[in-house]
Amino acid sequence: MDNKIIDYMRKINNDYTVKSDNEHTLRQTIDYLNFGFDKTHDYRVALVNGNKQELQVIDKENYPHSKVFKARPHEKITIGDLVYIDNTYYLVNESNANNDKMQSAGAIECNWVIRWICPVSKKIKECPAYVQNSTKYNMGKYEAKYIDYGTSQVYVEVPANEHTIYIDTDMRFFLDKNLVNPSVYEVTQVDHYTYNYQGKGLCHISMSEDKYNPEKDNKELLLPDYWVDKKNNISVFDVKKEDNANNDNFAILFNGKAEIKVGFSKRFEVVTDKEIEFKIVTVDNLYQNLIKCSIDEKNIKISVSPAFDNDILPYPFILQISDENKQIIKELQITIVPML
Repeated sequence: MDNKIIDYMRKINNDYTVKSDNEHTLRQTIDYLNFGFDKTHDYRVALVNGNKQELQVIDKENYPHSKVFKARPHEKITIGDLVYIDNTYYLVNESNANNDKMQSAGAIECNWVIRWICPVSKKIKECPAYVQNSTKYNMGKYEAKYIDYGTSQVYVEVPANEHTIYIDTDMRFFLDKNLVNPSVYEVTQVDHYTYNYQGKGLCHISMSEDKYNPEKDNKELLLPDYWVDKKNNISVFDVKKEDNANNDNFAILFNGKAEIKVGFSKRFEVVTDKEIEFKIVTVDNLYQNLIKCSIDEKNIKISVSPAFDNDILPYPFILQISDENKQIIKELQITIVPML
């Protein structure tokens, strides 16, 4: 065959770099998969570790809380990735990362968000997690009779990252939706290494039930060991103060930055000797109903719905505080940010 014809055929098939029939077949397969990737009913755009990525999302038969994700050729979806789709987080816990055509991964729906105080940075951290009951039955002895008694234990799976690797034994976590008398669990074992490959993977955490202690555990923030001095309302954090230059007797107190993560709430304490009113001011009214507020004396609690659209984040709004004469005392800009 004429060399010009061979060169032409290579050009139209994008085969200049192939060295064998096998490479040619692989290249054609990849091109075919890429061409049809976004033309199936499984095609979605998700957030993978906070970044947009095209995926094919497939339900697992008989496993309603599990998914299979397929990535485009040459794109990765690996163990430890957090995938956010349909207002739900999924944790990738299995992957065929060695597939040279299209990577696919199995994932489990996250059913809790763990919160803790990082022992290194002393900052509040949070992470979607998969929690399952792993209660064991141990053998005990009572009046010469052997009996079985249960020890309440849970198994927690989270992605291994720069924050979760500092989770250690004896740390405590809230794992309960009952906020009247919530259950607290203490870490008994952490596996940071078994399911980690090339810097990515999973942390497996075993916990046993502990007792809620109102003297040191903050159930509103879901943070055990929060209070250093409960009686004097002193926490482990430095309190940030927003001063009003025109009013020395006024301040807004809150922890950390003036930010609220999607699906969470934050308290703002108004320090003043005046009666106050407050108002939430947004750029438009489209998302007004997803920001809920309540006031207890002069403590304002602002909650952000988990249904908030991540595509418009960060989303700023104004907390406007007025006195009894409707005069504005202070306007504080607060920003809604993604969970991760």
